[in-house]
Amino acid sequence: MTIDGPKAVAPEEFRSAMELVDATFRPGQPGGMEKHFPLMLCRENAGHLRVFTDDGRVVAFVGMFVRDVRLGGSLHRTCCIGAVCTDPQYRGRGLGTRLMDDAVTTALADRVDLFLISGTRGLYTRLGYVCVGAYPVYSIEAARLPADGPYVLRPWQPEDLPALVGLHAAEPVRFVRTPSDFLALLRCGLVCDAPGDTELVCRRSTGRPVAYLSYQVGGRHKAADALTAVEMAGSRWAVAHGLRLLLTKRNAAGLHLRAMGSDCEAAELAGLPGDGRHRGPRAVLERLCGGFRRTPRPGARRPPPPGHGGRAVRPLWRRIAAPGRHDGADRTGVPGARPARGPASGARERTARGAGRVVPAAAGRLWPELHLSSLSRAGPLG
Repeated sequence: MTIDGPKAVAPEEFRSAMELVDATFRPGQPGGMEKHFPLMLCRENAGHLRVFTDDGRVVAFVGMFVRDVRLGGSLHRTCCIGAVCTDPQYRGRGLGTRLMDDAVTTALADRVDLFLISGTRGLYTRLGYVCVGAYPVYSIEAARLPADGPYVLRPWQPEDLPALVGLHAAEPVRFVRTPSDFLALLRCGLVCDAPGDTELVCRRSTGRPVAYLSYQVGGRHKAADALTAVEMAGSRWAVAHGLRLLLTKRNAAGLHLRAMGSDCEAAELAGLPGDGRHRGPRAVLERLCGGFRRTPRPGARRPPPPGHGGRAVRPLWRRIAAPGRHDGADRTGVPGARPARGPASGARERTARGAGRVVPAAAGRLWPELHLSSLSRAGPLG
């Protein structure tokens, strides 16, 4: 037995890695994970797929991919982590923890300042990742939605790609997606983690797309025909008409809508008050120093004691703020990018002002609106 790693997966080891991932998350569905998560689990991203191997067979795996995220007026280099797994015969040896640390080292070398993780495992909280943010899910009945508007709803077509990219690029909180990224996501057969589709809301008179909806049909712990809208872009008035058209098309009485906490229009559709409050960076930093608060959930573990969050992130902060780490950061060619700054001077500038919960660069955070996870590394703490 010769365990090698942590390291990037080699070309000849890629298939073994996908077999481990499928066996863990999609048992009985060979190739399922690779098909459903094309941006992370692909050969082109092999340098960001971190593994341990035993005689050439992958026995532990951490997937990651790096993209920019726009949070209001600020741009953040972001590492998304998922498909973390270990072969049952090799568990209890700390391989997952070592791979997670290796993923952080790899991401920091790529100038990452925000980490997003899919999952709520104890492994992540032990390493300093925290649950933060607000992510309301509204239940909306068809009667609350406008009818007989000047819009039609139709499935996306390949020729719609420029319009989809343009509508998405106008959103204040989003991943910075390339057209090829967008196309891969549209073709993968899943919307987030459930079957679904994307449709455009177009003006009836001209056929011009003015909004789009990405929605799920069914999913875990849901009825097979349950509808959940999980991403939208463009005119919210057109989105409201699009939701009504979708319900009519699917012969459904209502649906669930995931939206940002600051999206007052979405809250109004559900008959609930919106949350347009903003918290300044000082308040969030004070919360960071005093420990992280977690909203109790049924069956959740006891929240950490006061000060626990601060203790967890301080070593990470020293790592991210190491002398010279941000010196000479190359952000040329990135629209709206600003020169990298140290944590003290950059915290205020990096505060996102597009949503109900303000997230400074110096605090642990998650934007669940990114549809990835309920956990975030205390980033940019690494």
